[in-house]
Amino acid sequence: MATKDFGAKRIICIDTWNNDAMTEGNRDTWKEFCENTEDFRQFITPVRGFSTLVLEQIRSITSELDLLLIDGDHSYEGVKADWEAYKALLREGSTVVFHDIGWAEGVKRVVQEDVEPFVRESGRLPNMWWGVLAHNP
Repeated sequence: MATKDFGAKRIICIDTWNNDAMTEGNRDTWKEFCENTEDFRQFITPVRGFSTLVLEQIRSITSELDLLLIDGDHSYEGVKADWEAYKALLREGSTVVFHDIGWAEGVKRVVQEDVEPFVRESGRLPNMWWGVLAHNP
């Protein structure tokens, strides 16, 4: 129950909940998401849609993010579009996380070219990279 322990105010979850681009094919995963996050419902604001298409909705909810996790379209264009859309909501000290860096060339390229120049410290697991911003991107 880390969220409760650390006093998080809001977690914005953006997804289509349609299992897009998954090998098993499209299916509605909304009910599973709700069941899996039931204990944290008071902290979660779900926004259903493609991340780049719901940006104005996100801006109506918040003007800045402490944590941004990008795990969507793994192409260079897709990752770059997510970064470009959401980087203005980040500030010094915000953490940005990229999933699937272990295999997705688009993720690797965006992190190296567009994100690392703004990072003061970073870490990595085999398939996840994170960095803390030294200044606004």
